[in-house]
Amino acid sequence: MTQLTTFDAKKFPTIADTRLLGIRSCLIYYVTMGRNAWHSTWVQQYSNGCMHTSISSAKEYAERLRTQGTVFTIKQQPSIGLLTASGAVFVTQINTTSPLSEYSEDALHDAPQDGAKLIDGAQNNYIKEGASALGAILSFDRLSRFWKTPPPAKNSVIIITSEQMDVNIDPIENEKLKAWSSYSNGSGYLLGWRERENNLSTNAIRKIAD
Repeated sequence: MTQLTTFDAKKFPTIADTRLLGIRSCLIYYVTMGRNAWHSTWVQQYSNGCMHTSISSAKEYAERLRTQGTVFTIKQQPSIGLLTASGAVFVTQINTTSPLSEYSEDALHDAPQDGAKLIDGAQNNYIKEGASALGAILSFDRLSRFWKTPPPAKNSVIIITSEQMDVNIDPIENEKLKAWSSYSNGSGYLLGWRERENNLSTNAIRKIAD
């Protein structure tokens, strides 16, 4: 099971202090819950632990949280995978149909917004092998120099990580993305899952990772 954790440089110093080995466009699996199968059309709330690198891990997570009357949705969520020798960091954006479309790999401003400071040795592009992992991660901060339009402060850009060295990474293929809604088979049985269409675009994330 690979449940992803909110990135914090103080909690994951070995990742923060290393360099990028690669950048990938990939899929993660985002679990939300509500009281009907179409609750994912509402504003989605991120909670630590709700994103996973595999559908099986996402389903296990839903099983652990299930209560009577709760319906879960699992979405394939396009993301940027930042690969390091100490683990992987994934960046995605929720509550939009085109994740990270306002992000630019090249800096658009001379300084961060709202008085934020540049890090030592600041670069104008971190999306490349050998770049500072922390620099790459901070480039997705909403106040960074890399946004055409800053994203909302909450429930928007999500940065999560795994220190697992052989973490599973599902590449983005050409097929339409999928989502699944749960249904109950009874208290003694695993949840069932109905597949449905997922309208998220992968174009911006593919472009960033190319």
